[in-house]
Amino acid sequence: MRLATDKLADAACTQLRAMELEIGDRMVDSLLHADQSSEAGIHEQRERVAALLARLSHIATPAAEQLAAA
Repeated sequence: MRLATDKLADAACTQLRAMELEIGDRMVDSLLHADQSSEAGIHEQRERVAALLARLSHIATPAAEQLAAA
């Protein structure tokens, strides 16, 4: 189970990096390097993910749709 979760996370990271030009390097870096060791950090990451999904909804490409579904 953990291996499958790790594989999904790796795939999402790869897709995120591939869309860095469309999404923005600052957003990609903040998503990939977020400190999630505390409840506050987890909350902030959820906010970043929500912002990412909002941004992806304005990008009409299969890659954006795939990343939003990940």
